[in-house]
Amino acid sequence: MTKSKLKAFKVMTTAAVTSLLLSSITVFAETNDTSTESQLTNQVFESNLTEATTDETGTVDQAHKPVDTQYAPNDSVRVIVEMTGEPVHSAKGNESEKKKLKQAQKSLIQEMKETKKWNVKERHHFVTGINGFSMDTEFKNIKEIEKLSGVASVHIAVTYQQTMSTSKSMVQAKKVWEEFGYHGEGMVVAVVDTGVDYRHQDLTMSDRGKAKAKWNSTNIQEKLAETAVEDRWYSDKVPAGYDWADRDQDVLPYATSHGMHVAGTIGANGTDEIDGVKGIAPDVQILVEKVFSDYWNGAFADDIIAGINHAVEMDADVINLSLGSDADFVDENNPIQKAVRIATEQGVLVVAAGGNAFYSTKSGSVTYNHPPYAQNPDIGVVGAPGSSPYALQVASYENDKIHMDTLTLPDGKPLIYKRHAGSVQMADVFAPGEEIELVYVGYGRTEDFAGKDVKGKIVVAEQQWAGSEQYIQSPTQQNQAKGVIMVPLDTLGNYAKLLFSPYGNIPGISTGIAEGKDLIQRLKSGEKIKVKVGKGTLIDNNTKGTMSAFSSIGAPHTLDFKPEITAPGGKIYSTVMDNKYDTYSGTSMASPHVAGAGALVLQSLYEKGVTRGSDAIYRAKTALMNTAQILMDPTTESKIPYSPRKQGSGMMQIANALKTPVLVKDKFAKPENAAAVELKEIKQDKVKFMLELEALTGKSSQEEITYDVYLDLLTDDTEQKDLDLNRDGKIDKTMEVLKLTSKRVEGATAKINGKDFSDKTPATFTVKKGHLQDLEVDIKLPDGLKKNIFVEGFVRFVPKNGDQASIPSLTIPYMAFYGDWDQPQNLDAPMWDKNAFLQETALFPYYGNKNWLGKPAIALGYDKVTKTFAEERMANSPHAANQGVYSMFTTLRNVKLVQMYIEDASGNRVRYLGDYSQGTITGEPWKFRKNVMTRSEYFNPGYGWDLKSEDGKYVPDGKYQFIIESTLDYEGARPQTIKLPISVDSVAPKVENIQVNKTPENKYLISWDMKDNAGGSGLTKSMVYVDGIYKPISATQSSLIVNTEPKSVIVVPFDWAGNVTFEIYGDHSYLNEFLFLSAWDVWARPITQKEPGHILGIGLKKLNWTITIQDPEGKVVHTYKEANTETAYIKWTPSADLPSGKYKVIAEMEEIETGLKITTKPRYMTVVQP
Repeated sequence: MTKSKLKAFKVMTTAAVTSLLLSSITVFAETNDTSTESQLTNQVFESNLTEATTDETGTVDQAHKPVDTQYAPNDSVRVIVEMTGEPVHSAKGNESEKKKLKQAQKSLIQEMKETKKWNVKERHHFVTGINGFSMDTEFKNIKEIEKLSGVASVHIAVTYQQTMSTSKSMVQAKKVWEEFGYHGEGMVVAVVDTGVDYRHQDLTMSDRGKAKAKWNSTNIQEKLAETAVEDRWYSDKVPAGYDWADRDQDVLPYATSHGMHVAGTIGANGTDEIDGVKGIAPDVQILVEKVFSDYWNGAFADDIIAGINHAVEMDADVINLSLGSDADFVDENNPIQKAVRIATEQGVLVVAAGGNAFYSTKSGSVTYNHPPYAQNPDIGVVGAPGSSPYALQVASYENDKIHMDTLTLPDGKPLIYKRHAGSVQMADVFAPGEEIELVYVGYGRTEDFAGKDVKGKIVVAEQQWAGSEQYIQSPTQQNQAKGVIMVPLDTLGNYAKLLFSPYGNIPGISTGIAEGKDLIQRLKSGEKIKVKVGKGTLIDNNTKGTMSAFSSIGAPHTLDFKPEITAPGGKIYSTVMDNKYDTYSGTSMASPHVAGAGALVLQSLYEKGVTRGSDAIYRAKTALMNTAQILMDPTTESKIPYSPRKQGSGMMQIANALKTPVLVKDKFAKPENAAAVELKEIKQDKVKFMLELEALTGKSSQEEITYDVYLDLLTDDTEQKDLDLNRDGKIDKTMEVLKLTSKRVEGATAKINGKDFSDKTPATFTVKKGHLQDLEVDIKLPDGLKKNIFVEGFVRFVPKNGDQASIPSLTIPYMAFYGDWDQPQNLDAPMWDKNAFLQETALFPYYGNKNWLGKPAIALGYDKVTKTFAEERMANSPHAANQGVYSMFTTLRNVKLVQMYIEDASGNRVRYLGDYSQGTITGEPWKFRKNVMTRSEYFNPGYGWDLKSEDGKYVPDGKYQFIIESTLDYEGARPQTIKLPISVDSVAPKVENIQVNKTPENKYLISWDMKDNAGGSGLTKSMVYVDGIYKPISATQSSLIVNTEPKSVIVVPFDWAGNVTFEIYGDHSYLNEFLFLSAWDVWARPITQKEPGHILGIGLKKLNWTITIQDPEGKVVHTYKEANTETAYIKWTPSADLPSGKYKVIAEMEEIETGLKITTKPRYMTVVQP
């Protein structure tokens, strides 16, 4: 065993290792609303987070296993190598400096290849913002690379994935086109995503857009010649791009149309009002920064950085990142977050999705479905890189309308339907202008097709039960029909999302219930009905008027204000590959609305003479946030706003951002954060901050403007809720939980520049054109307000009297944590604690990776019968049939350090186990971000303890504590500890005085005395063998009646620590192998030199083993010995000189304490030689 970890930690699967190392990386992939399953899921690096409930199966029911944090030495990894020299700070010019940096990079790579003889494959070179390069190499080389001269740091390039009609009106895009005339002319937006189909009919430019375009086929050639890759011109709309993942010019989105959908929302220019798409800024040009491969899932960080840098180099005005990692760390040294900062400083607005995980403990699992506890309100899961202060992060709101497809009936009426996932859609089975007959087939069972001619037709069926639709596509195809129309059950509602298979060429669609039933009646009555492809139509979204349920809540662990703004992201219709369209949902779909809006606002600023640069970016960001519309929560009868941590500053209103004559900022904030007030922690009941009103000097600005100023003061609403934590149908406890809505803080007082104001009573202020005005806000929280809660809200500026129509209202959100941010639990409490949320934190016995038969994951001290824990039962023995214990824990918050150690009863440390630094390339401790339950994350593996002290010897019997210490990733945070009690008990129970007495009924009473040692863990089970026959008894039973006089009695007691002993009465010849064995497995399949045999013995306790293999003549050809272990395992390959035939396998097991030996009955393996 190693110093601090059990041997088995070294040999877990690569998938399990990677899961621990990279599980913090997830994606903001969309929900494709025609899909019935998650898209783009990679179980190792990420999981898809969708609006729908994710599949939790197979996660919490797995046996808990400890997991190593290391890559195998020869594993190929993608790394980003940062060098010590300063990067170039502008993409323009500085060609000699760029060349110098790149030459130094290439020299270092050459040294690795030629001098060090390392197998490295270079990929990208970075000279702007980051001085470095990326390459593929073996994991074992990383430590040596860090030592090379000129190397500053090495990062593993983790992988990421991608996370319209009325939505344009919701954000005032149409108003901007009509009133201001801005369509994005001359602006360039980069889409860092899965690629763009530049051939799409809606990716066009107007004549005005072409005339004012930044790039055309002529002037771009010089710029393309300057870049380091073979990027090229594609079209007026898509002037350039590159596939960074596959390093070629093919930017089409073969794997998924995610990037194409994003591009359409930003800047499509379709002319069809219903079935086409016109984006937010229809005359922008689109740069394609394809960072997702055509051949594998996921995007590497270096490819994303290369795409961002290329966008800056190509003079992009806006970059859209509909990707990210939920609840990830805000880290200025993270390479992608660093690239975001550099882009912003270069005058590029970076817009990023907020994520689709809702909140950290949100779960669709039946096992875990209770709401978050109010005592731990840190449930935010907004993702990086959008959580960087330099990005504008976007939340999602539901679209008012949903685009639906139709078939046209003979009377000209539309049959509205919902399409489902699949490469073939219903419209695809029609030739142009073709009409196809419908045939009713009942429930769609095989027998329902009997006697019906459906060849070349579309079948209509009704759902028999939820899920029955899964079985209709096969008989439909067998009978050569073209597609399925399914009428859903009433309980599922109109246009239900059904479980059609996305594979094959038979599309399935669902209808409205009334229309579908009417269609069935018409067919049953004998009417011949033919349909053809109809025009699209819009129907009401039944979740309209709400924030999208999936949209991630803030704040990040740094208490920065995120997300910052909201845009429509639920049920968005946009462009996809091959001149097609589809409806997706996700913050991935909200982000491009803001990216397009950013292009329009920047266009306005530049046309007014504002200089391009970071100041222009901050002004655009502030204008968009200031003029957003606060969204009211309909669950409060629209009386209370959604939390700023859900909606940011509110719903984007582009026209208002363009015409506001006043901006409001946090006076003392950095410019990238100034559009919201980040108060971080507040310890006292007084909240104070300073706002600055800036009245702009535009020609159309009024000389002075008067505002009524209001204050919304909010906190999380809570309720008392009965909880059944162990899922036995009984209430375990009542807890105060978060309702996931806000309430107003009653009893507070507030002043602004000394004037009282509230949500109902305004204070009035006038600001003069071209002037700055300071406004000091003082809030006194009410006495008795409980601590460790969020206190947040909005300061609202409403133009007074008749100015509301011409002057937009302004808003600045604020957020604070009232109390100690490091006080809520970092890790979930132990299973038995009243505050446990998931009941996963505990100690478990570790049975070793050699034991392929496995053992159930039962926590130490848990009684399955009574379903209770007891501290005295939390015990382990050096003699037990396991390799020690290991911990499992659930991270509820982002922690920068988790370390584990053992203390004795006096608090003395007897063993340090580790801090997860072994698996990081820097040697620094691994940072654990909070579990995200929508991604089926519930627990993390802990270190193992083999019951030994630092000197390698077993510790004395007694009480110990397995300590898990964690520190929140927040400046000044104090460590927290979880103590998991464990007793070391090496003394087995005793059995004495076995007697056999004849009863008056001529039966035989067997009795014995049995007890555990004083201070021991107690008896957990017992076994009795009478004449070699097992007799079931209870753990503490001390007598047994049998019909005949026994010749032999063997009593075997076990304690909770895993100690076992036995006492024999009478004939010792009845001793058998199962007195020592719990399993003895010998390979039954034929064994060859290519297919070895496996032998596994598992003891009831630690034993000395000798296993022999004898050839058909009885000659011993292999002997295996191992001492003091509970598990013996042999993987045996017969040598070429051994004959075919049956080989005998025998195990001799020796009890360590007594020297008693028992030999197994022979087992046989069959060797087959060529």
